[in-house]
Amino acid sequence: MNDTRIPLLFAAIGYWMIGFPCAYALAFSARFGAVGVWIGLSCGTAVYAVLLILRFRLLAGRLEHGESPRNPAHG
Repeated sequence: MNDTRIPLLFAAIGYWMIGFPCAYALAFSARFGAVGVWIGLSCGTAVYAVLLILRFRLLAGRLEHGESPRNPAHG
């Protein structure tokens, strides 16, 4: 339960940096309305999921090779 910083960062990237700007652009600039909001937030969720999968693969690879799964920069 100690691995919370990186997933939080991924959520901020996925939703705040990707999802909400896409939702706003699609809803208002592209005039898709509510459908644009859902598409934009879905894009943010997809980015978040990809980042989490990549993180999982990285940590699983470290365990497979006998290394510590902890990030050496954070102790």
